Amino acid sequence: MKNRAFVRNLLLLLLSVSLIGGIAYLLIRSPRVTSTDRCEAVTVEVKTEAGGEPLFLTGDRITDELARRGIQLRGKRLDSIDLRKIERTLLSMPIYKRAEAFIAPSSSSVQIRLTEKHPLYIVQEASGKSYYVTQGKGTITVNPTFAAYLPIVSGAVDLKMATGPVYDLMAALREDPYFTDYFGQVYVDETDGIVLIPRIGTTRVIIGRESNWSEKLRKWRIFAESVLPKRGMNAFSYVNLDYGTQIIARSRYAPEGETFDEEGEVVAAPAPAPAPAPSPKPAPAVS
Repeated sequence: MKNRAFVRNLLLLLLSVSLIGGIAYLLIRSPRVTSTDRCEAVTVEVKTEAGGEPLFLTGDRITDELARRGIQLRGKRLDSIDLRKIERTLLSMPIYKRAEAFIAPSSSSVQIRLTEKHPLYIVQEASGKSYYVTQGKGTITVNPTFAAYLPIVSGAVDLKMATGPVYDLMAALREDPYFTDYFGQVYVDETDGIVLIPRIGTTRVIIGRESNWSEKLRKWRIFAESVLPKRGMNAFSYVNLDYGTQIIARSRYAPEGETFDEEGEVVAAPAPAPAPAPSPKPAPAVS
Protein backbone atom coordinates (compact mmCIF):
# COMPACT_ATOMS: atom_id res chain seq x y z
CA MET A 1 0.00 0.00 0.00
CA LYS A 2 2.84 2.37 0.86
CA ASN A 3 4.47 1.71 -2.52
CA ARG A 4 1.24 2.50 -4.34
CA ALA A 5 0.82 5.76 -2.42
CA PHE A 6 4.43 6.68 -3.17
CA VAL A 7 3.98 6.03 -6.90
CA ARG A 8 0.71 8.02 -6.97
CA ASN A 9 2.27 10.99 -5.20
CA LEU A 10 5.28 10.86 -7.50
CA LEU A 11 3.05 10.91 -10.58
CA LEU A 12 1.05 13.85 -9.22
CA LEU A 13 4.30 15.73 -8.55
CA LEU A 14 5.60 15.10 -12.06
CA LEU A 15 2.26 16.22 -13.56
CA SER A 16 2.30 19.41 -11.52
CA VAL A 17 5.87 20.19 -12.58
CA SER A 18 4.93 19.61 -16.23
CA LEU A 19 1.92 21.94 -16.01
CA ILE A 20 3.95 24.69 -14.34
CA GLY A 21 6.68 24.31 -16.95
CA GLY A 22 4.14 24.51 -19.79
CA ILE A 23 2.54 27.66 -18.40
CA ALA A 24 5.92 29.29 -17.91
CA TYR A 25 6.88 28.41 -21.49
CA LEU A 26 3.72 29.96 -22.85
CA LEU A 27 4.24 33.11 -20.82
CA ILE A 28 7.80 33.44 -22.04
CA ARG A 29 6.97 32.74 -25.69
CA SER A 30 3.71 34.78 -25.81
CA PRO A 31 4.17 38.11 -27.57
CA ARG A 32 3.89 41.09 -25.27
CA VAL A 33 2.94 44.65 -25.95
CA THR A 34 5.84 47.06 -25.60
CA SER A 35 5.88 50.84 -25.48
CA THR A 36 7.16 50.95 -29.07
CA ASP A 37 4.43 48.78 -30.62
CA ARG A 38 1.81 50.68 -32.58
CA CYS A 39 -1.56 49.70 -34.00
CA GLU A 40 -1.11 48.69 -37.62
CA ALA A 41 -4.62 47.42 -38.29
CA VAL A 42 -8.16 47.31 -36.89
CA THR A 43 -10.23 44.18 -37.49
CA VAL A 44 -13.98 44.39 -36.92
CA GLU A 45 -16.25 41.35 -36.84
CA VAL A 46 -20.00 41.96 -36.70
CA LYS A 47 -22.58 39.24 -36.23
CA THR A 48 -26.32 39.61 -35.77
CA GLU A 49 -28.66 38.07 -33.25
CA ALA A 50 -30.49 36.25 -36.04
CA GLY A 51 -27.43 35.39 -38.14
CA GLY A 52 -26.67 36.68 -41.61
CA GLU A 53 -25.01 39.89 -42.72
CA PRO A 54 -25.18 43.03 -40.55
CA LEU A 55 -27.85 45.51 -41.61
CA PHE A 56 -26.38 48.75 -40.31
CA LEU A 57 -22.62 49.49 -40.39
CA THR A 58 -19.77 47.69 -42.14
CA GLY A 59 -16.40 47.25 -40.44
CA ASP A 60 -14.87 50.26 -42.24
CA ARG A 61 -17.76 52.47 -41.24
CA ILE A 62 -17.43 51.36 -37.62
CA THR A 63 -13.78 52.48 -37.49
CA ASP A 64 -14.81 55.75 -39.15
CA GLU A 65 -17.52 56.20 -36.53
CA LEU A 66 -15.02 55.60 -33.73
CA ALA A 67 -12.70 58.19 -35.26
CA ARG A 68 -15.58 60.65 -35.52
CA ARG A 69 -16.15 60.16 -31.80
CA GLY A 70 -12.53 60.88 -30.98
CA ILE A 71 -11.11 57.33 -30.94
CA GLN A 72 -8.31 57.06 -33.51
CA LEU A 73 -6.63 53.64 -33.41
CA ARG A 74 -4.26 53.26 -36.37
CA GLY A 75 -0.75 54.41 -35.53
CA LYS A 76 -1.49 54.72 -31.83
CA ARG A 77 0.70 52.93 -29.23
CA LEU A 78 -0.98 49.65 -28.36
CA ASP A 79 -0.25 50.02 -24.65
CA SER A 80 -2.09 53.37 -24.58
CA ILE A 81 -5.33 52.17 -26.17
CA ASP A 82 -8.30 52.18 -23.77
CA LEU A 83 -10.19 49.02 -24.74
CA ARG A 84 -13.02 49.65 -22.27
CA LYS A 85 -13.60 53.08 -23.78
CA ILE A 86 -13.94 51.50 -27.21
CA GLU A 87 -16.56 49.08 -25.88
CA ARG A 88 -18.48 51.81 -24.04
CA THR A 89 -18.48 54.01 -27.14
CA LEU A 90 -19.82 51.23 -29.35
CA LEU A 91 -22.48 50.23 -26.84
CA SER A 92 -23.65 53.85 -26.67
CA MET A 93 -24.85 53.24 -30.26
CA PRO A 94 -28.25 51.60 -29.76
CA ILE A 95 -27.80 49.18 -32.65
CA TYR A 96 -25.38 46.96 -30.72
CA LYS A 97 -26.20 44.44 -28.03
CA ARG A 98 -22.64 43.35 -27.16
CA ALA A 99 -19.16 44.76 -27.82
CA GLU A 100 -15.71 43.31 -27.11
CA ALA A 101 -12.33 44.88 -27.89
CA PHE A 102 -8.88 43.39 -27.34
CA ILE A 103 -5.30 43.72 -28.59
CA ALA A 104 -3.59 41.07 -30.69
CA PRO A 105 0.17 41.69 -30.15
CA SER A 106 1.22 39.13 -32.77
CA SER A 107 -0.40 41.21 -35.54
CA SER A 108 -0.08 44.63 -33.83
CA SER A 109 -3.81 45.07 -34.26
CA VAL A 110 -6.98 45.90 -32.35
CA GLN A 111 -9.71 43.29 -32.67
CA ILE A 112 -13.36 44.34 -32.24
CA ARG A 113 -16.27 41.92 -32.03
CA LEU A 114 -19.85 43.18 -32.12
CA THR A 115 -23.31 41.65 -31.87
CA GLU A 116 -25.88 43.71 -33.75
CA LYS A 117 -29.50 43.88 -32.61
CA HIS A 118 -31.99 42.44 -35.10
CA PRO A 119 -34.41 45.10 -36.43
CA LEU A 120 -37.62 43.80 -37.97
CA TYR A 121 -39.46 46.87 -39.31
CA ILE A 122 -39.63 50.66 -39.11
CA VAL A 123 -42.49 52.50 -37.40
CA GLN A 124 -43.45 56.02 -38.47
CA GLU A 125 -45.98 57.46 -36.04
CA ALA A 126 -48.33 60.25 -37.09
CA SER A 127 -46.52 62.52 -34.61
CA GLY A 128 -43.36 62.22 -36.72
CA LYS A 129 -41.57 59.87 -34.32
CA SER A 130 -39.73 57.04 -36.09
CA TYR A 131 -38.04 53.94 -34.69
CA TYR A 132 -37.07 50.37 -35.48
CA VAL A 133 -38.80 47.52 -33.65
CA THR A 134 -36.27 44.78 -32.92
CA GLN A 135 -36.45 41.11 -32.11
CA GLY A 136 -37.79 40.82 -28.57
CA LYS A 137 -39.98 43.97 -28.97
CA GLY A 138 -37.20 46.45 -28.30
CA THR A 139 -36.87 49.73 -30.18
CA ILE A 140 -34.07 51.75 -31.80
CA THR A 141 -34.55 55.40 -32.74
CA VAL A 142 -34.07 55.94 -36.48
CA ASN A 143 -30.76 57.68 -37.13
CA PRO A 144 -29.48 58.69 -40.59
CA THR A 145 -25.98 57.54 -39.56
CA PHE A 146 -27.15 53.94 -39.56
CA ALA A 147 -30.11 52.95 -41.70
CA ALA A 148 -31.57 49.62 -42.80
CA TYR A 149 -34.01 48.80 -45.62
CA LEU A 150 -37.02 47.25 -43.86
CA PRO A 151 -40.84 47.19 -44.13
CA ILE A 152 -42.51 50.41 -42.95
CA VAL A 153 -45.46 50.62 -40.56
CA SER A 154 -47.24 54.00 -40.56
CA GLY A 155 -50.56 55.67 -39.81
CA ALA A 156 -52.47 55.64 -36.52
CA VAL A 157 -49.86 53.51 -34.76
CA ASP A 158 -48.24 53.97 -31.35
CA LEU A 159 -45.64 52.03 -29.39
CA LYS A 160 -48.23 49.76 -27.74
CA MET A 161 -49.70 48.72 -31.08
CA ALA A 162 -46.32 48.54 -32.83
CA THR A 163 -44.99 46.06 -30.25
CA GLY A 164 -48.34 44.27 -29.83
CA PRO A 165 -50.71 43.39 -32.71
CA VAL A 166 -48.35 44.67 -35.42
CA TYR A 167 -45.42 42.69 -33.96
CA ASP A 168 -47.50 39.49 -33.94
CA LEU A 169 -48.70 40.10 -37.51
CA MET A 170 -45.16 40.68 -38.77
CA ALA A 171 -44.08 37.47 -37.04
CA ALA A 172 -46.85 35.57 -38.87
CA LEU A 173 -45.68 37.06 -42.18
CA ARG A 174 -42.08 35.98 -41.55
CA GLU A 175 -43.11 32.45 -40.62
CA ASP A 176 -44.78 31.84 -44.00
CA PRO A 177 -42.26 31.79 -46.90
CA TYR A 178 -45.05 32.86 -49.26
CA PHE A 179 -45.32 36.22 -47.49
CA THR A 180 -41.65 36.82 -46.67
CA ASP A 181 -41.35 39.71 -49.13
CA TYR A 182 -44.95 40.02 -50.28
CA PHE A 183 -46.12 43.23 -48.62
CA GLY A 184 -44.17 46.46 -48.89
CA GLN A 185 -46.17 48.63 -46.50
CA VAL A 186 -48.29 48.27 -43.39
CA TYR A 187 -50.75 51.06 -42.64
CA VAL A 188 -52.86 51.40 -39.50
CA ASP A 189 -56.21 53.01 -40.31
CA GLU A 190 -58.28 54.47 -37.47
CA THR A 191 -61.44 52.83 -38.87
CA ASP A 192 -60.31 49.67 -40.68
CA GLY A 193 -57.42 48.68 -38.44
CA ILE A 194 -54.30 47.22 -40.06
CA VAL A 195 -54.11 47.51 -43.85
CA LEU A 196 -51.45 45.74 -45.95
CA ILE A 197 -50.21 47.03 -49.32
CA PRO A 198 -48.64 44.40 -51.62
CA ARG A 199 -45.38 45.18 -53.40
CA ILE A 200 -47.16 44.36 -56.68
CA GLY A 201 -50.50 46.05 -57.26
CA THR A 202 -52.38 48.72 -55.34
CA THR A 203 -55.15 46.74 -53.66
CA ARG A 204 -55.61 47.62 -49.99
CA VAL A 205 -55.75 44.36 -48.00
CA ILE A 206 -57.74 45.13 -44.85
CA ILE A 207 -56.75 42.67 -42.15
CA GLY A 208 -58.42 44.44 -39.22
CA ARG A 209 -57.64 44.40 -35.52
CA GLU A 210 -58.26 40.81 -34.45
CA SER A 211 -55.23 38.62 -33.84
CA ASN A 212 -56.05 35.52 -35.92
CA TRP A 213 -53.50 36.72 -38.47
CA SER A 214 -52.50 33.34 -39.89
CA GLU A 215 -56.11 32.51 -40.78
CA LYS A 216 -56.64 35.88 -42.49
CA LEU A 217 -53.40 35.51 -44.43
CA ARG A 218 -54.55 32.07 -45.58
CA LYS A 219 -57.75 33.63 -46.92
CA TRP A 220 -55.80 36.30 -48.77
CA ARG A 221 -53.51 33.76 -50.39
CA ILE A 222 -56.52 31.79 -51.70
CA PHE A 223 -58.07 35.00 -53.01
CA ALA A 224 -54.81 36.19 -54.61
CA GLU A 225 -54.24 32.85 -56.35
CA SER A 226 -57.82 32.13 -57.47
CA VAL A 227 -59.47 35.51 -58.10
CA LEU A 228 -56.75 38.02 -59.04
CA PRO A 229 -55.40 36.04 -62.04
CA LYS A 230 -58.93 36.15 -63.55
CA ARG A 231 -59.85 39.71 -62.63
CA GLY A 232 -56.46 41.48 -62.64
CA MET A 233 -53.98 42.57 -59.95
CA ASN A 234 -55.62 46.00 -59.63
CA ALA A 235 -59.24 44.97 -60.17
CA PHE A 236 -60.20 45.73 -56.57
CA SER A 237 -59.72 48.91 -54.59
CA TYR A 238 -59.78 46.92 -51.36
CA VAL A 239 -60.26 43.40 -50.05
CA ASN A 240 -61.53 43.06 -46.49
CA LEU A 241 -60.54 39.86 -44.67
CA ASP A 242 -62.11 40.87 -41.36
CA TYR A 243 -65.51 39.21 -41.96
CA GLY A 244 -65.22 35.72 -40.46
CA THR A 245 -65.29 33.08 -43.21
CA GLN A 246 -66.15 35.58 -45.97
CA ILE A 247 -64.07 38.00 -48.02
CA ILE A 248 -65.55 41.35 -49.00
CA ALA A 249 -64.04 43.01 -52.07
CA ARG A 250 -64.82 46.34 -53.69
CA SER A 251 -64.37 46.48 -57.46
CA ARG A 252 -62.29 49.40 -58.66
CA TYR A 253 -64.42 49.74 -61.81
CA ALA A 254 -67.94 49.27 -60.47
CA PRO A 255 -69.82 50.74 -57.51
CA GLU A 256 -70.99 47.37 -56.22
CA GLY A 257 -69.05 45.27 -53.74
CA GLU A 258 -68.71 41.51 -54.01
CA THR A 259 -68.60 38.76 -51.39
CA PHE A 260 -66.36 35.71 -51.74
CA ASP A 261 -66.24 32.50 -49.72
CA GLU A 262 -63.08 30.94 -48.27
CA GLU A 263 -62.36 29.20 -51.57
CA GLY A 264 -62.41 32.43 -53.55
CA GLU A 265 -65.80 31.79 -55.13
CA VAL A 266 -68.32 34.60 -55.46
CA VAL A 267 -71.19 34.34 -53.00
CA ALA A 268 -74.41 35.20 -54.78
CA ALA A 269 -76.21 38.14 -53.26
CA PRO A 270 -79.64 37.26 -51.93
CA ALA A 271 -82.43 38.03 -54.38
CA PRO A 272 -84.36 41.14 -53.47
CA ALA A 273 -87.65 40.47 -51.75
CA PRO A 274 -90.67 40.91 -54.07
CA ALA A 275 -92.50 44.17 -53.70
CA PRO A 276 -95.73 43.81 -51.74
CA ALA A 277 -98.87 43.70 -53.88
CA PRO A 278 -100.88 46.89 -53.80
CA SER A 279 -103.84 46.77 -51.44
CA PRO A 280 -107.20 46.55 -53.31
CA LYS A 281 -109.09 49.78 -53.40
CA PRO A 282 -112.38 49.67 -51.59
CA ALA A 283 -115.37 49.53 -53.88
CA PRO A 284 -117.33 52.75 -54.15
CA ALA A 285 -120.38 52.85 -51.96
CA VAL A 286 -123.72 52.34 -53.73
CA SER A 287 -126.38 54.81 -52.72
